[in-house]
Amino acid sequence: MIIVATIIYCLQRLNVQIPSIINNYLNDLLCIPIILSISQFFVQKIKRDTKYVLKKNIIFFVVVYYSIYFEYYLPKITIRYTADILDVIMYCIGGYIFYMIEYGLHNRIRILFKAFLCRHLMVLKRCLADLR
Repeated sequence: MIIVATIIYCLQRLNVQIPSIINNYLNDLLCIPIILSISQFFVQKIKRDTKYVLKKNIIFFVVVYYSIYFEYYLPKITIRYTADILDVIMYCIGGYIFYMIEYGLHNRIRILFKAFLCRHLMVLKRCLADLR
């Protein structure tokens, strides 16, 4: 997910023409699962509990916070942001995807997803270290 979001961001910065549905909504869809996964990863490290899962109310709070902040507040104070109800829907779907991965899917699939995410976090950590 992180790699897909990064590729889309880079393509947008390079002004590469990509389909509008991907350009406008895919990063909004991926945003919540990425943020929650990274947050959960750090909470697990701090608590030294690899089985810790973010509570449902935290998932809900993050979706509501992002929706209000990026789709209501920021459009009122800067022209760079525009309010879009479809973005809110993407945040909700993203929250639901994270919820289903953590609470609704078979444990083995969840373990594979976490291994995939951890691998990409380690790659990101190495890239950041190389930049120093």
